[in-house]
Amino acid sequence: MKNSCHGTTKPGPSQGEVMPWLYNLNNSMQLIDGSVFHIYSRGNQQKTIFYTEANYLYFIRKMEKELLPHAHLLAYCLMPNHFHWLVQIKADEQNAENSNAHAANFSKATGILLRSYARAIQKQQQFTGSLFQQNAKSKLLATRNDVLTCLNYIHNNPLKANLTSKANDWKFSSLNEYLTTNDSGICNKKLLYELADIDHKYDFANQYKGLNDAEVKGIFAD
Repeated sequence: MKNSCHGTTKPGPSQGEVMPWLYNLNNSMQLIDGSVFHIYSRGNQQKTIFYTEANYLYFIRKMEKELLPHAHLLAYCLMPNHFHWLVQIKADEQNAENSNAHAANFSKATGILLRSYARAIQKQQQFTGSLFQQNAKSKLLATRNDVLTCLNYIHNNPLKANLTSKANDWKFSSLNEYLTTNDSGICNKKLLYELADIDHKYDFANQYKGLNDAEVKGIFAD
C-alpha cells in the first residue's frame, strides 16, 4: 500500500490508525505539505453563491486551474450556498528546506479563486459586499476512516439537503467521476483509493445512511 502521493511504499495503517502526515502537525492547524484536509466555505450569511449551472461549471474550471498545481483534489461538492473539497496538499520530498511551499501556494491559490469568482458573481448579480464568509475553513484528517467519512459526506451532501433523490443525480460533485472507469475528471482517484483503502468497486453512491454523527463531526473544524 502506498501512503505517500510520491509513491513511497510503507505498511498501511488500519482504518483508525493515525496516518503518516499527522506526524508533521504543528499546533497552529495550518495547511501542511503532504497532509489531507477537508476544506469548506459558505456564502456570507449563508446566502447563495451559485445562481446558474454556468456558475458551477465556471467555479470547477477555476478549481482545476488554481488548485491542481498545489494539491491533489480527491473529492468535491458544490452546493447552492457552500462547497466542500477533500484535498491532499502536494509535497516535495526532495526539497525539505522548502517545507510547506505547496501549502502556502495552495492557500494563495484558494484566495485567488474565491476573490475572482466573487467578482464575477458581483458583476452578474449587480451587488457589492462579501460573497463568501471571511475565511475558508480546514480540518486535518488524521486517519483512513476520516478520509472515507469525508468522502462519503461530501458526495452525499446534496441528498442530505434534499436537493436530489439520488446522490449521483447532482451534477456538481465528483461522485460521477468515481462511478466511471475513465480518468477524464479532475480528481486523483487512484490516490483516493490508496488513502481510504478502497478500490473502484466501492459503493460510492450509497453510503450516506452508514455515516456516524460523531465521525461526521470529526471532519469539521467547528
